[in-house]
Amino acid sequence: MSRAAILHTASGRLRRLRWRLTLLFTTMFVPALAILAVTIVWSDGASRRQKLDDELSRVSVAETRLAYFHRGRIAFDDIKADDLHTDCPGFVVVPGSAPAFPAHWSQRKCVSLDRAAVANQLNGEAAEAMRHHAEYSRPRTIRTADGERLRISMELIWNEDTETWGGAVIAMAETGRVEAAHRQVILLTSLGCAALLALAGLAGHTLARPAMRPVVTALEQQETLLADAAHDLRSPVAALRVLAETAEADPTQRAELFPRTIRLAERMSALIDGLLTRARLASGVEQIFPQPLRLDQLVESVLEEHTEEKRPVADLQPSVVAGDPELLRRAVGNLIDNALRYGHAPGELAHVTVTVADGRVTVADQGPGIHPNIAATIFTRFQSGSGSSGLGLSIARWIAHTHGGTLSVTSSAQEGAVFVLALPTRNPDERKRWRPTRRDN
Repeated sequence: MSRAAILHTASGRLRRLRWRLTLLFTTMFVPALAILAVTIVWSDGASRRQKLDDELSRVSVAETRLAYFHRGRIAFDDIKADDLHTDCPGFVVVPGSAPAFPAHWSQRKCVSLDRAAVANQLNGEAAEAMRHHAEYSRPRTIRTADGERLRISMELIWNEDTETWGGAVIAMAETGRVEAAHRQVILLTSLGCAALLALAGLAGHTLARPAMRPVVTALEQQETLLADAAHDLRSPVAALRVLAETAEADPTQRAELFPRTIRLAERMSALIDGLLTRARLASGVEQIFPQPLRLDQLVESVLEEHTEEKRPVADLQPSVVAGDPELLRRAVGNLIDNALRYGHAPGELAHVTVTVADGRVTVADQGPGIHPNIAATIFTRFQSGSGSSGLGLSIARWIAHTHGGTLSVTSSAQEGAVFVLALPTRNPDERKRWRPTRRDN
């Protein structure tokens, strides 16, 4: 069966359903991962801003407490002596709307901006705060004339001599470094979520396989059963039709044809029972007990179903095996039918020899043999390469393996093909439960 044909079977559709389930399982994780990513990104941004704001507020509040006025002018002696004067984040003291004095910067340059331009802008911020009599201690972000983002924390200085605002301490820091670190967290979070989504898809695909395997197996077994039924019933149905047409055309032969018709009907019934048994065995819902049987007598009964002119030459030695009679009859019958049908040159009668000895059934023909190109796939379903469905040999091998035996073939152009069905010999008194293997199912 081609791959295109398999994809159109029920089992093929179920395999495609596995990918749909994988997609559904993966999609279910998208909202959760999106919420997780947003939470991580927001928390990181908030924590980084809070950390920076705490540092700025610590500087602005501390330096405001160190500022004092002497003879109406602000003094920076205590501010200069403080350790924060030489550390980052930096700060500047500006007059705002109070009597002007030169802006005083912390000693260490912690921002890369032009101090004069920044001091002028921050002085306007301080004047606006003084006009509104507000304490602008809450950190906020402003944009400089160059378009740079600057985070500031402002504390107004109270002049007790004049009972007015006398200036402001403004701590500042550029946000570029914090934003770069935050962008890195965003990138790592995105990559992590993508990896988790891929793992979720892989897990879904892995879990879907064992979950769907029983359904796929059941459908494959149904397809196998239907194909085997069509293969096994084709010849008896054709023979029944020939017998009916012969009896209708020549009433004088009806007495002879009716017993053959009954035997064919019984054979069809046995085939159907065997197919149902195999289906139940393969699905694991039924076990069978092998019974001791004479392999030579079973093969002889199969040979008796053929007419004298087509009956193979037989050499049957007593041999006892344990197994299911109907399944073994079917395997032997398939091998003999295969040899009679293909083991001869065009236009000639088949010369087939059947041998039984030591639990082995050997079916040899004198045909052209098996071409090396198809020898490796001769037991594969639908790949016999001889124009047939390829089911007969596949079924025979399944039965052999089910009984713990083997089915092999050797071939040459001079000697034809030789099939050997080897079954383990059993003690006739042995009787134990037996579960078939599934390697050929």
